[in-house]
Amino acid sequence: MTKTNYGAITAVKAVSRDCLYTGQGRSITKYSLSGDKWWSQRLFGRNKIHGIDIDQKKGKMLVFGGDSILVTDLECSSRDERSVGDWICDAKFGSDNDTIYVLTAHNRVLILDSDLKIKEIVTCSENSLLYSGSLHVTEDSESVLVASGTVLHGIYIWKLANGKIMHNFTDHEGSIFDVKISPDFAYVISCSDDRFVKLFDLKAGKLVGSGFGHGARIWQVGFYGDNNYVSSSEDSTAILWSHNESRGLLEPAKQFPGHVGKNMWCFDILDKSLITGGGDGRWREFDLEIDHLTEYDYDHVIGNSGAFKNFINLSFTKTAVGTANGEVYLVDRSSDDVTWSLIYQNDALRSLNLMAGWPGSPFVAVGSRFGQVFVINTETKQVSETKVFEGKVSGMLTRDLSGAKYLIATSQNDKDDNVLLEVGTDTQKRYKAMDTFPVTCFDVNEKGNVVMGSRFGALAYFDTVDATPVIFRKAINAETVTDVLFTDEIRVTLTTKNGFYGNLDIRTKQFSLLNKSSQNSIFKILCLSPLITCGFKTNSFVISDESANAQLFAADCGGAHRSWDVLFGDNKVLFNFVRKSIMCEIASNVIPVSSYYSHGREVRAIDVNGSVVASGAEDTNVILSEVRDGQLHNLLTYRKHTSGIQTLKWVSPELLISSSAREELFIWKFNASEKTLTPWLSLPRGDNPDLRIMDFVYKACDGGFELLCVYSDSSLRLWKYDNSSFTLVSDLKYTQHCLLNVDLVEDDKSALISATDGSLSVYELPSLRPKSHIYAHQSSVRFCRKGELIFSGGDDNKLVVTELKNGELREIASIASAHSSTITEVAPLDGSEADIVSVSVDQNVRKWKFSDGELKLMSDEFTTVADTGCVCPYEGGLLIGGAGLDYWTE
Repeated sequence: MTKTNYGAITAVKAVSRDCLYTGQGRSITKYSLSGDKWWSQRLFGRNKIHGIDIDQKKGKMLVFGGDSILVTDLECSSRDERSVGDWICDAKFGSDNDTIYVLTAHNRVLILDSDLKIKEIVTCSENSLLYSGSLHVTEDSESVLVASGTVLHGIYIWKLANGKIMHNFTDHEGSIFDVKISPDFAYVISCSDDRFVKLFDLKAGKLVGSGFGHGARIWQVGFYGDNNYVSSSEDSTAILWSHNESRGLLEPAKQFPGHVGKNMWCFDILDKSLITGGGDGRWREFDLEIDHLTEYDYDHVIGNSGAFKNFINLSFTKTAVGTANGEVYLVDRSSDDVTWSLIYQNDALRSLNLMAGWPGSPFVAVGSRFGQVFVINTETKQVSETKVFEGKVSGMLTRDLSGAKYLIATSQNDKDDNVLLEVGTDTQKRYKAMDTFPVTCFDVNEKGNVVMGSRFGALAYFDTVDATPVIFRKAINAETVTDVLFTDEIRVTLTTKNGFYGNLDIRTKQFSLLNKSSQNSIFKILCLSPLITCGFKTNSFVISDESANAQLFAADCGGAHRSWDVLFGDNKVLFNFVRKSIMCEIASNVIPVSSYYSHGREVRAIDVNGSVVASGAEDTNVILSEVRDGQLHNLLTYRKHTSGIQTLKWVSPELLISSSAREELFIWKFNASEKTLTPWLSLPRGDNPDLRIMDFVYKACDGGFELLCVYSDSSLRLWKYDNSSFTLVSDLKYTQHCLLNVDLVEDDKSALISATDGSLSVYELPSLRPKSHIYAHQSSVRFCRKGELIFSGGDDNKLVVTELKNGELREIASIASAHSSTITEVAPLDGSEADIVSVSVDQNVRKWKFSDGELKLMSDEFTTVADTGCVCPYEGGLLIGGAGLDYWTE
């Protein structure tokens, strides 16, 4: 059986642009930094990989994790795992490669030979239990220093040669999560449960710098260059620090918002690249070069009093800037000396607050308070003037279509037409003004069809300039439609100010995708495939790859209420904004995201529809993935729930249902051709934020469907949907115990439920009259059903087979210690080899067959997924969820 782990990446080692090793679960995977996956090899039996060391000269790799260690070649062709009998904090090759040093959790260094046999054990006078530690070997191996981070806030620096302690740093206030010595043996850097990063002078033996910037615990620290340091954290970010020696501070120079969910576990540095591994099962690369921030003061660059009003980035070297004095300047950064050239001035443009442009071209447009639109060629300084209104031009929007440059001008008079201009022609089309429809965005396609979005959430489609528009009021919601783009002749992608985006079929008025971004707001679509948007999240401007569920760029600019513009392309960003009357400019490199990602939090539910896998987790998200060539490939992440997901099921090929706390239950429509989800219905809910819908069962019926739901407050409720609304048919309070599972039995005429009191119960439908009751376990029960047989597992580690016959429950078989810990789920299997599979907190995955009145163990496998919570059979294999995801295939 092939076992692929999609859990946390806990070790990364970057050798070159073509060679990156990652430790994920029990396996090593080799990638290139361009995203190519070369191979993956499972190395360990049970332990996860926590560290990798490479000796390129000898072509060998040292891998460790837990108490396991092995030495192999760079293709991992040999896998001779050994145990050192203690938790390994760090392991390093000696310079001669015949010696291997291993630091264990009891502050001992094991010196091993090339066959991993212990030659010597070295200790220092302090035998504290370690939380972390690192080994630092000189090129000649004559000097080995040990940095030991204890569970009680102490850091010991000691020499391996004589066991002598050089320093004991006690400046932290919590367990030491990582500690490193600089390559020149001059400094020590550390991080702790107190969330501080601290820098120590090794020669002076004192603290010289301290920094606080992460929002959670810090897992790893390291050195970069002469005066910079890197840390990664539970808050899923990394920070590049600089040392302010005069103030004794480590100050954040750049932040990397790298992973989703929780935990950026590890990192490595290659040249100017930071490569990180996260709890979401993804590695990412970031540029360590500090983003270049340039500030322009009006009085300084212009030479008189005034203010910057607007700007357009025409390219990564040229920006058009409008001022309150009616001037248009061209900022040219193509040489070392930045130049400001006056391109145009007109008193009609005084108090200028309107500017638009076409990136990639030299053209910029400005609107006047007298109804004129001026299109300026910033290279030739030629200006064309078009009179569009009698009054003030209140808005201008632009689009570039196959080289043709379009502009829509809007008036402050809501009775005026919206005017479409094509630059370089006399074309002027007037689209009739619509009631309560202030235009905020537009697009035009090859056929000349036009679509417009409004400030009040509406969308209007014009087949021709004279045609009556098709108007979609509240296309997504009442929030401003901020951008809209044609994807083909009848479909558009649109975004809203409150962070939603969707794909809309204009002909059917149906969404094939409707989703919420991780950003608070979306203002522009920067790319359609993959879908890349920009907007704001609190005070930061953010660029996000919605398709890959990744944040690509962030800049603290103070929020959306300011003039700003962004240019994105060729993996570069140019972002301009005004802050305190100063024009700020940030140039940055962006590295695309290429590898698969998971939730980054505990996966609680998995179900499969054909080749499409839906998973829900504690991060509140639903992720759709697809199985291709034996691997999982991401489709999209959906944000709808506001709390961790409890249950998720495909109830038909077209419908997915998910439930969580806050009485949230959402029904999604699945578009099979596009492989996307759209929210369709939600169950009525009360005002109790702690009330969870633990499970549900769906049944189609005449005129709609029925939903039977079990709740954490011991309620059992039958709902009916009649194609217009939900009606509560019946409601039962079981006891005070949380209900966990529900299923339909006896030809759908009865309901079977389980609860945290260890019981299984049968109720008649729709009256919910009790029929049968049995205590199968001591406490919580999870069950599955095959015909009249019910297989259940519980917190008592017990597996029970119960028969439901003639409305009565009867226990017919059990195994008292089926697992060594809580059984979290049992699922039915197809075929004759086994009837069910069970998973447990003990991380064992066991298949069972019921025959001759007994449960018989058919197979027993170990999963790397900790906190194992769910299992889903799929085409002879298994999908296993918990703190990560395993996909097992035959």
